Amino acid sequence: MCALTVLCLQGGAIYAAPAPTIDTGAIAAALMARTSFQITIITTGANGPGTFDGRYFNQPQAMSIKDSEGQYTFYYVKLGSRNWFALTPPKWVAVGAGSDNEKYAQRLEGIVSGGIFASLKSGVSAKLSKASENVSGIPCDEYAWTDDTAQLSACLDPVTYLPVRKNVNTGTLQMTILFSHYGDSLNGFKIPGESTDSYYTMNAHMALNTLDNFRYTLTVKTQKSADAAPVTNFSQGSYDQGNAAWQADQWYNHDSANGVPDEQYVQIGLTRWASTLKQAKGQFVQSDLSASPSVLPQVDIPDQIGPLALWQKIDFVNSAGKYQPDKTRTFQGKTATAYTYHFSGDSTATVQASEDITLYVLVDSHIPIYVEDVLLDAASKITVTTTWELTAMNDSSLKITPPQNITK
Repeated sequence: MCALTVLCLQGGAIYAAPAPTIDTGAIAAALMARTSFQITIITTGANGPGTFDGRYFNQPQAMSIKDSEGQYTFYYVKLGSRNWFALTPPKWVAVGAGSDNEKYAQRLEGIVSGGIFASLKSGVSAKLSKASENVSGIPCDEYAWTDDTAQLSACLDPVTYLPVRKNVNTGTLQMTILFSHYGDSLNGFKIPGESTDSYYTMNAHMALNTLDNFRYTLTVKTQKSADAAPVTNFSQGSYDQGNAAWQADQWYNHDSANGVPDEQYVQIGLTRWASTLKQAKGQFVQSDLSASPSVLPQVDIPDQIGPLALWQKIDFVNSAGKYQPDKTRTFQGKTATAYTYHFSGDSTATVQASEDITLYVLVDSHIPIYVEDVLLDAASKITVTTTWELTAMNDSSLKITPPQNITK
């Protein structure tokens, strides 16, 4: 395996000549396509010297940071809207609204998130300043640009556009950020306050990140009325976290795989290949996703059937589920226990809907193996039942590669 997910061939790496300029929005897109990464941020200037080490997650939104400033060391963990602070873990304290800890948390998040994504914008170009640089043994190409009065540079992996190092100089603050371990299953961290009695949906999403890869199925059944036949669509696919790669096959009006898929998708990093109803079956069209980076994914067909689609949806309703000791499932000989969640729209909301989620997680690892999400629109009486099921995990045979039949 290469050090930073560079393209490897016969034990060495091959690279195209570096582009003379790059849109910095493509750097942001490359970063956001990765589930997680490790960072070390070194600051000097306005607030004195400081070092911030830790892990940053895009999916779900989370971070775990060790803050070393002066003679003190602080620890901070954030998962969605919940966050905790500690001087000596595991003695965590939940960050309360309006507290001094909240002010500290806002400052720390500003340093970390602001440093990572500062001045990475579509339409802002960076120029190649030094090709074939080397940062801690990792080859990269250095690009530099200016944003207002800030001077910035980033040394990028020549294949993925992922930064190995980024420098920011505002005049009063200097910052160096080192990036590593993109999509590493060991980036996960323990969530404070986790217990058997209640379990958050976002905790389950985080547990998926401890897997190198997995296979799954996704079934969406739409019931328009009690006496109408349901419409069922089925997809199955796989996900390779380390390479930010996934593939999915979709069958319409079927509840299982049935012959050649109606639609197929493959994505590796920021390149997606799609075989949709617009093309002949098995004929793929390639697209580049680096042009329009966004923190939240677009809601289109691939994102609805992708491996993390349901998780990205239920992350937003993150709350503690109720433990159901009478409900269990088994996966590869291990027992999974159930948690249930109920949500209903505010009485003043334009759209009245209710949602019930049942989540099964393995007792030993808390990895989710099965989710059922039932959404009822009160006005139309339409019920949409989405079922996600893990079918394999950490499969050494799983390899996601570009399709062969590509339309130019």
